[in-house]
Amino acid sequence: MKQIPRHWTRPFGVILVGVLGLIPTSNAAPAYVRDTLYVPLRATPDYESDFVRKALVSGTQVETLSDRAENGYRWVRFQEANGNTVDGYIEAQYLVSEPIAKDQLQGVKTALEAAEQSNNLLTIELKTALDAKVQANAAATSSRAALMETQANLERLQALSRDAQITAEQLTNTKEKNRQLAADLAKLQAAQSQQHDDVHKRWFLTGSGVVFISLLIGFWVSRRIYHRSLSGGWS
Repeated sequence: MKQIPRHWTRPFGVILVGVLGLIPTSNAAPAYVRDTLYVPLRATPDYESDFVRKALVSGTQVETLSDRAENGYRWVRFQEANGNTVDGYIEAQYLVSEPIAKDQLQGVKTALEAAEQSNNLLTIELKTALDAKVQANAAATSSRAALMETQANLERLQALSRDAQITAEQLTNTKEKNRQLAADLAKLQAAQSQQHDDVHKRWFLTGSGVVFISLLIGFWVSRRIYHRSLSGGWS
C-alpha cells in the first residue's frame, strides 16, 4: 500500500480539527497547562504537526474536548484575550486538573486580600455599631434623666394642683364667709339705722313732751300769776 506523503496529511489534519471543532460535545472539562512551561498547541495529535499556537503559557485554562488522550495528546479548546476561540492538540502530560501553584497562590492571596478587606469592612461596621450603641446608650440615659425630670415636674404640678384646689376651696369658703359677714353687716347696719331712727324718734317725742309740759306749766304758772295779781296776792 502506497503511503501518503506527510506534508499532504497536515492540511487534512487542520481541516479535520476544524470540522471536529464545530461538533458540539458534552465532555468538556476544564484543565490547566502545568507550571513553568510553554507548551505548543498543535493542529493534529502529532509531535511534528503544525503549530496552531507556538506556546501556551503555564496556567492557561483550556477546555478538554476528548475523553482520553490520542497518541499522547488531548484535544482542547481555549479562548484568547481578544475573545477568539482556538482548538488544537496539546500533550496530555502537561495538563493538570487544578490551577498551577502560582495561580493557586495568587488565588489564595486574592482571597486573603478579599478576606482582609471584608474584615476591615466588618471592623468598620462593628465600630460603627459600637458607636451607635454608645450613642443609643447615651440617648437612653438622657431619655431616662428627662423622664425622671418630667416625672418630678409632674409630681410638683400635681402637688401645686392639690394646693391650688385647697386654696380654691379655702377661697370659696372665705367668699362664703365674706358674703355671710356682708349680710350680717347689712343687717347690723339696718338694725343700727332702725335703732338710730328709734332713738331720734324717742328724743323727738321726749323733747316734744318736755316742751309741751313746759308750755303747760308756763301757762299754768302764768295763769296763777295773773289770778294772784287780780286777787291782790297769793292765797
